[in-house]
Amino acid sequence: MTTSMLSVQRSFRLSARTSELLDSLAQTSNESRNSLVERLLGEALRLERHPTVRFRTSASGRQEPYLSGTRLLVRQVVGQLREARGDIDEVAEYLRVDRSLVRAALEYYADFEGEIDADSAWAATVEAEERARWERQQAMLAKEEAFIARFKARASHAAQVQSRVKKLEKIDKVEPPRRRKIVEFDFRDPARSGDDVAKIEGV
Repeated sequence: MTTSMLSVQRSFRLSARTSELLDSLAQTSNESRNSLVERLLGEALRLERHPTVRFRTSASGRQEPYLSGTRLLVRQVVGQLREARGDIDEVAEYLRVDRSLVRAALEYYADFEGEIDADSAWAATVEAEERARWERQQAMLAKEEAFIARFKARASHAAQVQSRVKKLEKIDKVEPPRRRKIVEFDFRDPARSGDDVAKIEGV
């Protein structure tokens, strides 16, 4: 969840207990009281308007909206809707969720289009960086494996080959980024096979 850089100053009265909880949470979350109030109040107001949406913290620390009861981020559902040209039923069937959840994601997007688009752009950048990192590692692995295959039978290169083998064993393999995508299949009508289901001869 991204927030606008514009701010408005307002004063609110809090109960002593609420203030204590706010101070305690600010200390454990390493957030300032102002940023914590901004985040919690923003989420609460969004939940009031969109009760099927919740928020979770991503690996990067960003707060992203997702559909309650699922692991689907709103931006992921919106992305699938774009690929399916807005077909709610098709997306619901593909994601194996009720169409009401797909519609809920669409309604949230209608209210917070800028935030979701910003989250989607950020995710696309991260995916591109991860793919570039994976491709660089794949190129390095291919180079090292080619050297090993070429010189493993030569005694003069035994030390170099062994060094590269140990190097490859210690490398943490990078996984390529994964993303869901709707794929359309067109099944043609089969040719008529006749009235006989099966034929058995020579029994």
